[in-house]
Amino acid sequence: MAREMALAGVSKEELQPDNTLQEPLTPKQKWQNFWYYYRWWVLAAVALVIILFICTWQMLSTVKPDYFVVMVTKDVMDENSLSGLEDEFAEYGKDINGDNKVVVRIENLSLAQYVGGTRNALAETNAQKLMAYLMAADSMFFIFDDACYNDYLGKLKESAENGVFFDKLNVKDAGYNEQECYWNWTNDERSSSFYGMDMPKDLYFGIRYMGGTASGSSAQEKHDTCKELLERFVTKTK
Repeated sequence: MAREMALAGVSKEELQPDNTLQEPLTPKQKWQNFWYYYRWWVLAAVALVIILFICTWQMLSTVKPDYFVVMVTKDVMDENSLSGLEDEFAEYGKDINGDNKVVVRIENLSLAQYVGGTRNALAETNAQKLMAYLMAADSMFFIFDDACYNDYLGKLKESAENGVFFDKLNVKDAGYNEQECYWNWTNDERSSSFYGMDMPKDLYFGIRYMGGTASGSSAQEKHDTCKELLERFVTKTK
């Protein structure tokens, strides 16, 4: 009964299937039909390919440094001065990772709470990064200005088994402190060169002593290569 009611007023001819042959779609119509139903899938796939390409390009184009140095200062150092010092260090380094170039990267951690009367929002973050580097032994080469070395000396000594943060250097130089095992460049002409003009007159260079959290084959390798670099830098041995 329900079927008869639904088909009321519909002729038998209207109920017959349409056997009219449809013309094949043109390439343009096929593309339009495909794009209508699948455009969001296509756009998502294209976006994914672009992201993968960018990530791969960044990985391949990023230069991995042969040496990593942490410079801890009260004030923020000028980028040009840091680049100049990196280039100077590279003159005494070796191609450790085999990419036919010597690259030294210096990360400057400024710890001043206020810079130019404005609160330095990065100071606390940089202090935490310094502690993280010490705990993870990510860096063996450190440079401190006078203020930061004195402020953090107690904490640094706690991380060393013998109460001395820096390891002994095999150098003969007036700037070398045999008790604390750091080299101060204050009397070296390079402290007033083109890249040193914006840097503190007193900078303490040293290699972290192997002990405490600084242990393991990876840390030992970093220690040895950085120690050799600093000794070559101090003695100007290329």
